[in-house]
Amino acid sequence: MVAVSVGQLYSCALSAANGIKCWGNNEFGQLGYMPVVQGNPVPLDGPSFSDEIRALATGQGHTCVAL
Repeated sequence: MVAVSVGQLYSCALSAANGIKCWGNNEFGQLGYMPVVQGNPVPLDGPSFSDEIRALATGQGHTCVAL
């Protein structure tokens, strides 16, 4: 993993292969996938982007990437 960011009750990681994995609470869809679930203890693939992801940040109920 290149970077890890910890939000409120969830986390996301950026891999060297430009992929995102997220796990934990998804009450607001902050893990980047639907359906909304209360918690996921297993890292799941997040959304994919055609451009290189330069940074990853998490907050209370959101996740942001910088392309």
